[in-house]
Amino acid sequence: MKKRILCTALAGVLCLSSAVLAGCGGTVEIRYDNQIKEDKSYNENLFYRNDCKIPGADPMVLKITDRNSPEYGYYYQYSTNSFTVYRSKDLHNWENVSKKVGHPAYILGANDFGAALDGSFWAPEVVYDENDGKYYLFFSMEPRYGDANHSDETLMCAVSDQPYGPFVAVKEGVANPNRDHALENYFFDMPVLTAQLREKYPQRFAEDYTYAAALDPSPFTDPATGKKYLYWTSERYDAIESETCVFGMEMENWTTPKYETVTMLTRPRYTTVDGNEICDAEIATNTINEGAFMYAKPNGNGGYTYYLTLSVNNYNNKTYSAIQAIGSSPLGTFTKLQKADGGVLLGTDNQLWDHLSGPGHHSFVEEDGKLYILYHQHIDVIAAGAARALSLDEVKFVTNDKGQEVMYVNGPTRSIQLLPEFASEYKNIAGDAKITASNKEDAGMLTDGLLSLYSYIDYVK
Repeated sequence: MKKRILCTALAGVLCLSSAVLAGCGGTVEIRYDNQIKEDKSYNENLFYRNDCKIPGADPMVLKITDRNSPEYGYYYQYSTNSFTVYRSKDLHNWENVSKKVGHPAYILGANDFGAALDGSFWAPEVVYDENDGKYYLFFSMEPRYGDANHSDETLMCAVSDQPYGPFVAVKEGVANPNRDHALENYFFDMPVLTAQLREKYPQRFAEDYTYAAALDPSPFTDPATGKKYLYWTSERYDAIESETCVFGMEMENWTTPKYETVTMLTRPRYTTVDGNEICDAEIATNTINEGAFMYAKPNGNGGYTYYLTLSVNNYNNKTYSAIQAIGSSPLGTFTKLQKADGGVLLGTDNQLWDHLSGPGHHSFVEEDGKLYILYHQHIDVIAAGAARALSLDEVKFVTNDKGQEVMYVNGPTRSIQLLPEFASEYKNIAGDAKITASNKEDAGMLTDGLLSLYSYIDYVK
């Protein structure tokens, strides 16, 4: 049985919480404001803190659900520019599993499309297929044999029987006839966005390219239909298109695209692809929509609401943020939310904060009915830059002033927070407390579990 705690933040609440606790044997009252000791340590059985100790840009975290796997119950973290994989039981303390098993997650073959350079490996995500018992690694990488017209990164796929790999590139099975190098056994990795993409979006595909430049692949299985989808960022061509946009398509299986379903889902600065309404959750000069991750939530009417979450602005800048758009199907139409409606999922309150920088490019995991977001933030909060580390915060669903159910992140944070209950021997019962206020204010705001962080949001108090 979990120990019961009641966490409070305000001195004025203590007498009320003490009254609640009087009849609760085994319950301990804990205040946030006296937990950090003189040596800066704290009780790590109760709390965690985003100290940026685990390097990881563009992190994707996968829960291992295969009961036959010795890794069952672990969470696996994959990130940019590293073939190193970490695992954790509590989403906070991470172990280098690649070091433990003695090999990196992905091993480049001699004839693989991708470059052999570790630094050209971006935004990996992994999905487990229950039907064939295999793990599929999606990522982007520069071609091994690049030239002036074919040097941009594109999407690739590799497969393994284990979440730690080694993942081996999936082959299309035919040599690329458009290459002039001498390697006879040269194969594309799959899925590569080929010239078929040009049929629907010619401005996104240079005529002399044999593949489409793309980043940030993200696989998704629709809980409503079981259908498979792949999302990605369409990279820009300086002479053709100056913006990166989010695209999606249905997959026949994890290695076979259904190109006829390719759909542009977002474009920078606008709330919809085809509309003219400006989205104020992005900076006015933004040209980047990237790092998409889909989440589907039952809507109470027998269907689902689809939350397309993505990152905006430049990743190495303090303005980097995550936003959300809402749709009724995996391929939209999606509408980005304005700031006052919950548009900013992770940000720094109009860049007013100086203790935290560049939160974005994320994934979600669920445990015991609660939702958590794992994202990166800059290690150097002043200089920002490319050095980023893994962070964790809880996600709540709240109703905004327009009556929409939207995501709200209790973060980004660098202060101590309660460990997720599934990872702790304690359970927070503050939400069960019955509190009233004589001035008719909503005293429930003290125990609703929400942190009020953004100056432009009124519906979280």
